[in-house]
Amino acid sequence: MLLSILRGIAARRNPVSRAAFVFLHPSPSQSITITSTVSAASYTRPSLPMRRTNGGRIKSTVVPLTQRDEEDADNAAPAQPKQKKQQARKQKPWQGPFLYHEELELTVDSLTNLGLGICRTSLPLQSSPTFTSDSNSSSSPIPPPPPVERERSAAPVAPESWVIMVPGVIPGERIRLRIYRNHKNYSEADLVEVIEASPARVEPVCSLFGRCGGCQYQHMSITAQRDWKQQHVVDVLARTGNITNVAVQKVIGTDDVLGYRSKITPHHEKPRGGEIKDIGFLKLGSRALVDVEQCAIATPAINARLMGLREEVRARARAAAAEETPKKPKGATLFLRETQEGVVTDPRVEVSDKIRGLTFKYTAGSFFQNNPFMLPEMVGYVTGKAREGGMRFLVDAYCGGGLFCLSASKDFEACYGVEISELAILSARRNADLNEITNCHFRAGDASDIFAGIKHIRGQETVMIIDPPRKGCDEDFLTQLCAFRPARIVYVSCDPATQARDAQVLVRSGYEIEELQPFDLFPQTRHIENVIVFADARLSGPGHGPAAPAAAE
Repeated sequence: MLLSILRGIAARRNPVSRAAFVFLHPSPSQSITITSTVSAASYTRPSLPMRRTNGGRIKSTVVPLTQRDEEDADNAAPAQPKQKKQQARKQKPWQGPFLYHEELELTVDSLTNLGLGICRTSLPLQSSPTFTSDSNSSSSPIPPPPPVERERSAAPVAPESWVIMVPGVIPGERIRLRIYRNHKNYSEADLVEVIEASPARVEPVCSLFGRCGGCQYQHMSITAQRDWKQQHVVDVLARTGNITNVAVQKVIGTDDVLGYRSKITPHHEKPRGGEIKDIGFLKLGSRALVDVEQCAIATPAINARLMGLREEVRARARAAAAEETPKKPKGATLFLRETQEGVVTDPRVEVSDKIRGLTFKYTAGSFFQNNPFMLPEMVGYVTGKAREGGMRFLVDAYCGGGLFCLSASKDFEACYGVEISELAILSARRNADLNEITNCHFRAGDASDIFAGIKHIRGQETVMIIDPPRKGCDEDFLTQLCAFRPARIVYVSCDPATQARDAQVLVRSGYEIEELQPFDLFPQTRHIENVIVFADARLSGPGHGPAAPAAAE
């Protein structure tokens, strides 16, 4: 009977738009898809959001198809020959514990490592959205699809354990949020309103905050930012490394919390008709770009150069489009770094910076920390911890251009550095010559290769500095490290999660944690640099590590 009704609707010869209905059967193989042509007066968009009214009732936001919508649809998709079978697009029905754009009022519990707020709530009663037709339509109403049970997590979910993540919030705040995506065991939402604000909430300096994905914490005071970064290190050590009996020190930072970043890399899409639309950074939660004329955390010199560079790039795109045989346009990433030579835009040129009295030359596009205000503080801490204990030798794995190795060289008989990049090793050797340092030796190779070149020194007389990429140390390196058995290890990391994973390996092999010290190299963002100092427990004796943090009152 139902099929007969729908076939009758499809046979009507009114101005049409196409609609596809998917009727789900308990057995997927028996589900059917019906494509019909319906009148403009009776068609509504059932895929548009549902919303919750102030009274708590669910109200549909479907909109009747207008004549202009119908004309646009006809122009975009001309009618196919009758003999050709029409293919209906199967649309996945909305599934999950919350309706699309359903609004909730919740309290923020904590923050994720990505800077997103975590809210928890009980799951709502299962119900299905209903679709309505225009009551004034002269055509036959379209029957709604049968109710579909929402997808739930396969594992049992506790009543208050459902997590909703939302950006731009501070723990303790009461907020109103709007759901836009459900996952197997959590949902994502947008912030609609802050009902009860935290005392730590401040007005963001940048007008693009909340749209540009570069900063996550501009709505928080700098004290609150650093408190939560410290807590993030505590949480990730416990969760990933099962390390709970050590104290995490207060985050070290400077007063330069804006205008500090000495390198930025804006992007733009390929020109269209000789015009470049947006030049900037990725939009929050999207692959689209946000146009950024000035960046609040970039140095003033970089912002001044950025204005002119944007115009130069657009002018080149227009000139290229005007050529008789224009080249195929492409998107690109711009490069700006402030150095002693000024702001450079070519990543291939050689530049220099001065850190704690030493001059370092390097290729502009190679890795070098981007906060010249905070970097000397962190280098001083790392080299100071390395010389504690009076070791004779220093080994610097992942040495780059020799920053730590050369900075600490005066406190050791000999220093050895290894780096996989041959270009970086050339820079390290040049930097040693430039600063007249003769007791540092560098070789190119994987970090694990360094142990082949230091067989003549004893681990008990050696301290090792480790500063790996974000992925952390590989298993082979950690195995050789534990076999070499340096008396002390100073581990620098830009990702506390991978550092916690590696720390667990070192602790299990007999190392104790002496100190954990976070550094705020990137204020206004979620990023945190963390340093862990390890000592061989067999040399230092049991109980040598710091006391556990006091219980919260």
